[in-house]
Amino acid sequence: MPWPLAPGIGDPPGFEISQCDTQRNLSAQGRAHAKAAGRVFRERDIPIAAVYSSRWCRALDTAELMVLGPVTPTPWLDSFFRGRGDQALITQTAQEQIAAWQGPGNLLLVTH
Repeated sequence: MPWPLAPGIGDPPGFEISQCDTQRNLSAQGRAHAKAAGRVFRERDIPIAAVYSSRWCRALDTAELMVLGPVTPTPWLDSFFRGRGDQALITQTAQEQIAAWQGPGNLLLVTH
């Protein structure tokens, strides 16, 4: 299954995390891919206990369109492309969060 598409590379000048219109967002095809991915999880009865997402709109939209549970935006899944964030800190925090997960069910992470 293809990944949800957000055409382009990086984000445009004037990017603001709280304003989707300043970001590179999912295309119609990307939105369809996110919905299809969610359907596959549901068809296979894969239990999702928690959904965490990058705070970027394209990641949040992907997580929400999958319809697998409430989505928690979190900075430890944010992009660090082109110096947008502290790569070492984001990576370390994500690794710690993943290692600490104890379920029940699966942890779904939506990131870049």
